[in-house]
Amino acid sequence: MAVRYDQQTKDKVVDFVREYNESHGRGGQSAAVAKWSISPLTVKSWLDKAGVSTPSKPIMASPFRSTNLRKTDPDCAINTLERMAEIQTQLSKLESEYFSLKSTL
Repeated sequence: MAVRYDQQTKDKVVDFVREYNESHGRGGQSAAVAKWSISPLTVKSWLDKAGVSTPSKPIMASPFRSTNLRKTDPDCAINTLERMAEIQTQLSKLESEYFSLKSTL
């Protein structure tokens, strides 16, 4: 059975998240979920309806997400995989050409 919350509770949670984020930078949604034992999806829905943007975690730098690394590091696994795919495509075309020529002999 779904729990219904009154507007006063929703406003209280949204205000809490706003204040928490202002003083801590982020984490208000998680703190509200823990404090009131409310689903994160419910809190997010209330924040969206109230027009509150929630800051996300900063994206950690990853060598696999960097397109610059793929261009500059020839030993990168992604670069190697892309080259293998290109070579496989060329090999398939050559095999097809070979069998076509072989059938004419």
